[in-house]
Amino acid sequence: RFSIFCDRLSSRDQVSSNILEEAGKELAFSVKTAVKKLNFSGAFPIVVVGSMFESEVFFQTLKEEIKKQSPKARIVVPEKEPVWGAFKEVFK
Repeated sequence: RFSIFCDRLSSRDQVSSNILEEAGKELAFSVKTAVKKLNFSGAFPIVVVGSMFESEVFFQTLKEEIKKQSPKARIVVPEKEPVWGAFKEVFK
């Protein structure tokens, strides 16, 4: 996966590491904006889906930034692919 390749590259290249960290911060900023617009407060889940969250550098930065702005937010990584939810609904 591309995210794993990026992590391996970032362990040897500071510029690559900085890019992944900046991407994590930018996504956290988008989360902050959504939280503010939706008036979320207290504890709430943030569900993350996609292969980029397999990048340790990216995901760790994202989690740290979210915790700074929304300490009670709970980051959730689904155990199954999203398509399982669709199958479950179809075959009820």
